[in-house]
Amino acid sequence: MPTFLCLSLAMLGYSALFQGDADRADRFFDESASVAVPHRTISVSKPIEARSAFRRGDRSGAFRILRSYVEELLETDYTDVARIAAVEFVNMMAAIGRLQDAARVLDYLATTGDFGALALRTLVADAASKIAAGVVRPGKKFDARQALEYMRDVLTDLR
Repeated sequence: MPTFLCLSLAMLGYSALFQGDADRADRFFDESASVAVPHRTISVSKPIEARSAFRRGDRSGAFRILRSYVEELLETDYTDVARIAAVEFVNMMAAIGRLQDAARVLDYLATTGDFGALALRTLVADAASKIAAGVVRPGKKFDARQALEYMRDVLTDLR
């Protein structure tokens, strides 16, 4: 039951974000991140927790949380939710001026189907605008595993 509650609150948060209601989304995300899920359960609470830490100004904590989540996805080979980590990574990197790093993962996000397309128009729209204004995009696109490995490496360097 906690896993379903956590996921439901997270999806309500994303729904609010897609509707442009960031304050309501943050409340849902914070509540989702506070739900304890069983050990080894893959959820989206860690990226949400990282988002919350970043929003509060705890950048190093946000990077640590997101890196831990990315490492967990790589260890378990559960790459289906890499796009959720990618959204937070792109927004964080753009916010701290690491536009080239954000661009690499934004290009991956653009390949993830309907979620990626919607995320580009809403969840990472500001970051995408910053990137479009001055970043030379690499030609090679990442798959989910490569994007996770790249995020892990960048987040490790930010320690």
